[in-house]
Amino acid sequence: MEVYSVQTIADWLINKSHDEGNPVTQLRLQKILYFIQGHYLSFKDGLPLFRRDFEAWRYGPVLRPLYDRFKMHGNDEIPKQETADIACPETEEFLNGMYAIYGVMGSTYLIGLSHDPNGPWAKHYNKNLHFNDEIIPKSEMKVYFDQFLKAEAVV
Repeated sequence: MEVYSVQTIADWLINKSHDEGNPVTQLRLQKILYFIQGHYLSFKDGLPLFRRDFEAWRYGPVLRPLYDRFKMHGNDEIPKQETADIACPETEEFLNGMYAIYGVMGSTYLIGLSHDPNGPWAKHYNKNLHFNDEIIPKSEMKVYFDQFLKAEAVV
């Protein structure tokens, strides 16, 4: 399985959101990518979809390179990007499935999901720090998202 750049996955997601008529903002992009990476880690037994780590920021998990790239858009929709090809059909199918679930959710709902008090973000976020850049380990994301994979297997 190929490990993609976070830029490629973000561009794919941004373009998908435009194609579906529901363009993402910076905040929604960050949250949807968090859930995609978490489920992928669980589904692929710890193999990441992309190598970059999330940081525990006030409004949830953030990929700093994407924040820096898109911060000029503020709370506005991010415009469509150059074509982002996903080489593996299985990966694209996975991404489409994740988008069908998380891509329809609003920012407030996604924040609530990512702020689960038992989740990886909550373990690493320190509200007493003005700027918190603590890494959310992929290993903890995998363990957390494993519970959802197990729940789906029971259904």
